[in-house]
Amino acid sequence: MAASKMESRMLMNLLTLSLVIPSLLIQTDSHPLLHAGTYSLIKVAPNICAVTNLYHPPPGDGVNVAFIAGATSLVFIDAGMTMDSAQAVWDEASRMFPGRTSVFLILSHFHCDHVFGMDIFKKKGARVIGHKNLDPWLDQRKFLERLRQTTGKNMTFVDVIAQEEFPSLEAARNTLGNVSLSPPDTFLEGDDILTLGDVSLQIFYVPGHSDDLLAVYEPTSRTLVASDLIYSSGVPFLHDPTKLAYADWIRNLNRIKRLPVKAIIPGHGPVCNPAMIATNIRSLEAQALDLQNRRDRVGARAPRELALNPHVISSRGKSLRGKTIVRQEKGRRD
Repeated sequence: MAASKMESRMLMNLLTLSLVIPSLLIQTDSHPLLHAGTYSLIKVAPNICAVTNLYHPPPGDGVNVAFIAGATSLVFIDAGMTMDSAQAVWDEASRMFPGRTSVFLILSHFHCDHVFGMDIFKKKGARVIGHKNLDPWLDQRKFLERLRQTTGKNMTFVDVIAQEEFPSLEAARNTLGNVSLSPPDTFLEGDDILTLGDVSLQIFYVPGHSDDLLAVYEPTSRTLVASDLIYSSGVPFLHDPTKLAYADWIRNLNRIKRLPVKAIIPGHGPVCNPAMIATNIRSLEAQALDLQNRRDRVGARAPRELALNPHVISSRGKSLRGKTIVRQEKGRRD
């Protein structure tokens, strides 16, 4: 590992404790849902909760989901990776804020640990919202066709993850549950202001970690549901490292830094304060510099994208868990 990456990882680990928000940990009942993970329910504001450390396959930290309540509405941000995770989130939200009749689900981006539980919320009547670049991943007809064209394989997104992450299809089904993916009901193309029932939210389009990433800001409590824009543990991870992707991510963090944020719910790790934004920027700058130094040493450009192949082997010897399949960005600069 290059020195800059080691320094970045050490910095993130050392600063995490000082940047964690002292939020209210709510006592939950014992978790009867086997594949929900060892999660915690955190009350970040009177009407906002984070469910942290839901199931995530190793390596990596558990995944986080948030929900925001109005007088009659309930808005979920992300759905977790397993049906048990999604059911646990629904149960906790229903217990905390009973009687809400309007339900919404905002999917921050296409990665499996954030979307696979979506059908639980669909069956509760949730209207699903996501960026337009989410569509080729969740519309399984389009996914199948593109995968057949690019690899010759006849597999759904769930099939790909099952093959890459689990010893058998049966093991995957036992853990994930009966995953059913479908396109969002509403597509966004950029920043937006949404009124979802009686909940008003600012939506920020923040590509970098992925080309469909959304962050959600609740202005009354000054809470940012950042998803994978911000990591509060470990190191911010880019599946397809390019100069442009790092630049996009850093640019969007600098943009978000201007908001009067009080608390951040990241995609992974504990709830944290805005100082974590600068920590992520430094880590990404170090990674970008390391990428450039490696290119300079070999005298050639690094691979542009690990796209169109669900089984590309990464430099760490692991497959990329389906997260670069059928992704093709025309005219992308390095």
